[in-house]
Amino acid sequence: MRLKKIKLATPQQRLSARVLDIIFQIAPLAAIALIVYAYIDVEAQTTINPEVVRRAAALTGLFASWLIIHIVQWVLIASRGQSLGKLILHIKIVDDTSHKNAGAVRNLVLRTWLNALMLGNLFYFLVDSLLILRKDRKCLHDFIARTLVVRI
Repeated sequence: MRLKKIKLATPQQRLSARVLDIIFQIAPLAAIALIVYAYIDVEAQTTINPEVVRRAAALTGLFASWLIIHIVQWVLIASRGQSLGKLILHIKIVDDTSHKNAGAVRNLVLRTWLNALMLGNLFYFLVDSLLILRKDRKCLHDFIARTLVVRI
């Protein structure tokens, strides 16, 4: 079986997709926090300290929106190999050999969740980020999950 020639996503496309993903994660948080803070239940404010009610409502709204956007992102990554940012920029994660969707375990668990846990380590972050400048444009998390990011 002959595989079609693939075009790797550029470092700029990958970075832009990541920036878009961060915006998608932050925007709902800010919007919900502002709405909850502005329209908190007036009756609750008379029985409990209003500042405590505002903070609790804001935190609940923030957590709910954080969870919703991450679930959407995770479903897209697991099923399509694309986050919202990758979808907009027409790039996707594929298996580095077959060039098909690498599946939920490799895309989500190894590439997304494990990478998120490791990013707290400065050495890992630097190595992971700088590897994108290689000819094959594979970051450390791509090597771990055996994936590529390609243009579609």
